[in-house]
Amino acid sequence: MKKWTVAFVNYKTAVYLKWQLKILYEFNDPNEFEIIIVDNSNPFQKDELEELTKPYNEKWNNIKIVYNKPIDLIDSNQHGQGLTIALKMAQSEYFLAEDPDFFFCIKNHLKFLEGFLKEGKVAVGAPYIYGVGLGHPKFPALWGAAHPLKLIQHLDCCADMSDWARNECKTTFKDKKDYSYDVGYKIRQALSNENDDSNFTAFVGKPVEELAKKIGQHSYEVRTQAYSYQGREVAYHLFRGSFSDKHVKFVDKNTDIETKTLIARDKLSEYFYNYVRLGHKPHIKSKFANFIDGIINKITPAK
Repeated sequence: MKKWTVAFVNYKTAVYLKWQLKILYEFNDPNEFEIIIVDNSNPFQKDELEELTKPYNEKWNNIKIVYNKPIDLIDSNQHGQGLTIALKMAQSEYFLAEDPDFFFCIKNHLKFLEGFLKEGKVAVGAPYIYGVGLGHPKFPALWGAAHPLKLIQHLDCCADMSDWARNECKTTFKDKKDYSYDVGYKIRQALSNENDDSNFTAFVGKPVEELAKKIGQHSYEVRTQAYSYQGREVAYHLFRGSFSDKHVKFVDKNTDIETKTLIARDKLSEYFYNYVRLGHKPHIKSKFANFIDGIINKITPAK
């Protein structure tokens, strides 16, 4: 049995997963984890995912890909269903649910997370930006949260985005930003209560704007957060990382993602990879500097 299951739900996000795999295999111990990727893309990203995972599976044989066709049209419900599939498949001591656009920026992050769980914490990770109902408002959300598997495997990660749930949020939690029946709410409800934060560890988040300005915009909406623990940055979440340009009532109306958006996603992911590799924030050239470099490269004769 592996020590870790790392679960990703893919929705047109293979560009992120290329770098997620590099971070996992280059800066953690591959003997200690299995990876489960649930592909909810329509159409599936089968060719891309199998090309990405093939070299790792040839050496380590620890990645499983599940091709899932969600019935529900709402994005959150699809994502929760995908995580539930991974949760039920997991065979490990610990379970890390990680959005493809959620990047740890420290080496050996699985060992870092393990330290909290070995101390008896039921969860460690990044909470919602705003408060939530049903459990503690800062309990780690399933876009970047680790748990002992035995505590959660009997539950599911599904969201409830029904009209009833949205109305219940508005009437019951008027003083909060009303994430109550979100992805993984049953885990938060089961393992925490509103007034006690002693059994989990939550990172501290702050908004980040410079990455989109200097590297590129990965989505129609940018809400990137940097997360820290005791003053040290440990992770980033791009947010809206799988969204294309047309979303109507939580439903994706696009088939394809623009090339410029894919390029931005790739460059942002590479930035986080280099953050881990270097052990500090990489230098970012401004868009103007990159533009000048491009001109110089065009006019400089090849040697």
